[in-house]
Amino acid sequence: MWRRQYGVSLLETLLVVALVLVFVLLASQRIMELRHAAERVGVQRTIATLQSALGTQMGVLVLQRGPEALPALHLSNPVALLDPPPPNYLGEHEGPPEPLPPGSWYFDRGTRELVYRVRYPEQYHSEDWQQPQWLRLQLRAHQHDGALQRISLDVLHPYRWQGASVDQAGVAE
Repeated sequence: MWRRQYGVSLLETLLVVALVLVFVLLASQRIMELRHAAERVGVQRTIATLQSALGTQMGVLVLQRGPEALPALHLSNPVALLDPPPPNYLGEHEGPPEPLPPGSWYFDRGTRELVYRVRYPEQYHSEDWQQPQWLRLQLRAHQHDGALQRISLDVLHPYRWQGASVDQAGVAE
C-alpha cells in the first residue's frame, strides 16, 4: 500500500536555499555596481551644474558691470551660484568639517577649494597622493594679453571612475 508523503525533503530544501543564495549574491553585486554608477553620475552632474552656473554668472557680470567684475568671481565659492545647493553640501569651512561623512561636499575657505569625499573609494582613483579619496575643484582665472578672459572650474588632481578618465574640467572622456 502506497503512502502519500507531504512536505519537502531535505534535498529539495537545500536546493531552494542554494538557489536563493545565488540570486542574492548576483543581486547584491548588481546593486553595488548601481550605487557606484549613481555616485559617479551624481558627482558629474553636480560639476556640470556648477560649470553651467559659472558660465551664466560670468555672462551676467560682464553684461552688467563689464569684464572688470570677473576677478571677484574668481575668489568665490562656486556652490554659492546654486540655489539650492546640493543636498550633501556641508557649507564653508576652514579645513575639512568634523565629521566629514563619505559622499559630502564642502568648500574650504583657506584653500578656496570645493572638496568632495568619495562614498565608494574602491571605484575611484585619484592622482592626489595625500588624500586619494577626495575630489578637489577650484575656480581658476584665465588671462589673455594681460586681461582676464574667463574663469573655469577645474579639477586639481586628475581622477577616474571605473576606468573612465576625466579631464581637467571634470568632463568624462
